[in-house]
Amino acid sequence: MWVLVCVLVSACGDGEPDPLARIHDLTGVPLSPDLGPAVAGARRSLRFDEPVNPAVSRLAKHDSLVPHIDRPQSRATAAAALVRELQRDPGEFLWLEMAVRNRQLLSGDIDFAVLAEQPAYLDSTRGAGLYIRGLLGYMRGGRGIQYLDMDLADTDSLSLNRILLVIKQSHARRERGEGISALNDLMAHLPTARAVAGARLEARVWAAIGGILRRNDRLDDALHAQVVRVALNRAIGAQYEELQARLALAEVLQRRSELPGAFSMIEACIDSSRVLNHPWLLTKCLNRAAGYHAAAGDLQRALSFDLESLEVARALRDSFSVPVMMTNIAYDLRLMGRLEESRAYLDEGRLWVEAYPDPRLVRGYPLREVPYYLHVGDYATADSLLQEVMGVLPASSLAVEEAEFHLEQIDFARDLGRPDLAYRSLARLEELRYALYDKLADSNRVAEFAMASADIFGRQGEFARAAAALTDAEQAVARGGGEGMEWKLARSRGDLALLRDDPEGARAAFARCLELASAGSEPAKVAESRFLLGTALIEGGRAGEALEVLESGLADEAFGSRYRVRLSTLLYTEVARVATGDPVEALTGFKRILNFCTPHTPPDFLVRLNLEWGRALVLTGDPGRALTRFSIAEDLLRGADIRAFSADLRLPNRRLRRETVETLIGFHLDHPEYSNGQPVAEVTLGFT
Repeated sequence: MWVLVCVLVSACGDGEPDPLARIHDLTGVPLSPDLGPAVAGARRSLRFDEPVNPAVSRLAKHDSLVPHIDRPQSRATAAAALVRELQRDPGEFLWLEMAVRNRQLLSGDIDFAVLAEQPAYLDSTRGAGLYIRGLLGYMRGGRGIQYLDMDLADTDSLSLNRILLVIKQSHARRERGEGISALNDLMAHLPTARAVAGARLEARVWAAIGGILRRNDRLDDALHAQVVRVALNRAIGAQYEELQARLALAEVLQRRSELPGAFSMIEACIDSSRVLNHPWLLTKCLNRAAGYHAAAGDLQRALSFDLESLEVARALRDSFSVPVMMTNIAYDLRLMGRLEESRAYLDEGRLWVEAYPDPRLVRGYPLREVPYYLHVGDYATADSLLQEVMGVLPASSLAVEEAEFHLEQIDFARDLGRPDLAYRSLARLEELRYALYDKLADSNRVAEFAMASADIFGRQGEFARAAAALTDAEQAVARGGGEGMEWKLARSRGDLALLRDDPEGARAAFARCLELASAGSEPAKVAESRFLLGTALIEGGRAGEALEVLESGLADEAFGSRYRVRLSTLLYTEVARVATGDPVEALTGFKRILNFCTPHTPPDFLVRLNLEWGRALVLTGDPGRALTRFSIAEDLLRGADIRAFSADLRLPNRRLRRETVETLIGFHLDHPEYSNGQPVAEVTLGFT
């Protein structure tokens, strides 16, 4: 029964402060009419005490056990209490949820294989048996489709099980692309949740509402929903759940690019987790904070959080998390240019994996090492690590995890110049197409797969297959999902057109890229789009237009874009200038570009710079200095591992080796006096 007394006196009555405003300032954040009534209902809930009934008691006991599972010193006792509850009522979804959700922490205290085979769970077609299999499947990376096979009518309309199943089904429906209808169903069950177990259960429904809103990119309503969730947990004194809710609130703030608020919220969660002795939650908060700061470009701050997270993992003797934390630290250090330290952490992490060979790390750790070796140009080691991963990836591995791996492998294969690896991953992804679903509103795995396929097929001269893949990508983009996917699709069309020697098709595609980037006010993409359009115009013999496009990029935000885009725009501006008949002015430009180069400038860029510089010198009648430039380009190509695939600005370099050879042959045919009496074939034989 409900006791009509205010627990938040200041929230009662007209003109009193809004209890939600105490959690976070929502001034100026619009609230949709769809969510508005539910938020108003939550405000009313905050004015009343909790009901007193068995469901509330079970939830309160659940919430009291969660912090003890978090702490190593009390985990065994909490696990024993959980097992007693499971034995007392094996059909209660609440305890099943707790056991499986904390499976990693409780694996030493509960045998989950034995649990799943208990008589109460043997019927996998209905009730608790189907629910636990849905839980286990979801924890393995599945989409929770099993929950949709469960009939709500099999649960009491006024029971914890009914609401918990509604929540599970809402997540499964969101994964199936039915997020909005899932939200409506959740909100329709809010009054029932209040009646069954008051704010404790209502907060769980709001957690699901907020999560789906965030994943569907409804970030205004998501902010309101997470504030409601925090307020409900605070009102009943559920400290651990309030911290989790604040962590989710920080996630929404970060997604909204409200970084000061996100940083402040996450650091408050860290402080509270530390004070209240919640080490597992502390690690989660530290990892999230490191990710936020890394995304914001503050690698030093990210490193400090990652180092603290490693300390916590070591103190917990968490043999799984320690090597993962080490790879995170190695990532920070690598991007900071501290390569020796980065390598040291990777090596130490590998020792941990060898000492504690968790199958997930045996499979996944080499993949975490690959970016370092690609960064330092050690392609042989990167290649061997990829082969190592392929060798241990079991046929029974989680479909979603495996699909993620193969999508990443295609990128690595491109960098490594290994089309054979790329084809293997493409073939496997075709089999795993069902697993290419999206967890976030700003992703589109099907489109990514199709565009990756088109890229690989195009590079191998399979133009018909590449075009068909882009048609698949276009359909996936049209269905929605994926931030910037339309721009990426236009980019892919332009790339394929260049590979097919269709500069006009490339020009049209890259012009579309520029249109989309300009409309989105993204300086980096605008700069890249101008560069792509300029190079396509050069290939099409429209050097004057190319020069105009490229120079306009230099005049505004191009310097705010990626390093290689900046340098390459400078370079191709001079290439266009040469093509318009002004090689003398271009020579000044080439010299200026050289001043921007460093010992770390990519070798393929330096080859292109010297090749184009030499061509300009030939046109000005200076073959001696031209040969010097061609020789530098030749030496770079001989000594550098320049792959057929290159992650950035790859298409203008697609014929780099061939162009250099052809230029050298042409130069020596026109200027035999520089061949030292050798036949042209002999001069270039060693290079080709």
